Amino acid sequence: MNTKTLELQNVLTDKSFLAPLDFDCAGRFWLRRDQSTVEAWDALLSRAVSRHRLKGDIMGSHRDEGGALCVVTWHRKEKILRVYRIN
Repeated sequence: MNTKTLELQNVLTDKSFLAPLDFDCAGRFWLRRDQSTVEAWDALLSRAVSRHRLKGDIMGSHRDEGGALCVVTWHRKEKILRVYRIN
């Protein structure tokens, strides 16, 4: 959505569960697909350009001090907290 004109610019047609995370340093839009999978989509939201299955359940995301997108996971069985840097 264009925030100035409130005009809809792109629509993601995938009907699966997708939750937005953020943009990475390369400008790709990252989405959470399920409990442990993240996907990067192209600028037109027409296709996934990268998909990664992470170890553990995704708990959240944030930016590090360098501005890189980081995804936090928790593995219940192993009781391990991991932080993945998405570049």
